Amino acid sequence: FVASGGYRNQKYWNDDGWGWRRFRNRKWPFFWEQRGPAGSHEYGLRTLFEVIDMPWSWPAIVNYHEASAFSNWKTEQLERNGTELVAPLRMVTEAEHQLLRGEEHRNPISSWEFDPALKLSGKDFGEKAGANLNL
Repeated sequence: FVASGGYRNQKYWNDDGWGWRRFRNRKWPFFWEQRGPAGSHEYGLRTLFEVIDMPWSWPAIVNYHEASAFSNWKTEQLERNGTELVAPLRMVTEAEHQLLRGEEHRNPISSWEFDPALKLSGKDFGEKAGANLNL
């Protein structure tokens, strides 16, 4: 996507995403750092303490706009190569994501009363939800 010009081609981005990309002047994902000459598409991955060689087998860390643009680009690539798709690729919704998880790992999304961020006050959140608020 990056090497084929996806970050420079508005047709893959929705209006909000293109506005974000232009405002941030992104040419590749935020945590990638260019390592070679311009146009060589050689990148390192910026981690918490250092830049490491790009682990191409790791998932990319991107925002919704970037992931959506990639989905549009990938749909075009698959169709161009003759792959018949039932529907265009897209990001899953939060509800779909919950359903993909095993039932024992799902958040109860049907009621606010199970979500500690919505149920507890700020004073009680750390103690009753077991959250570390000293970050």
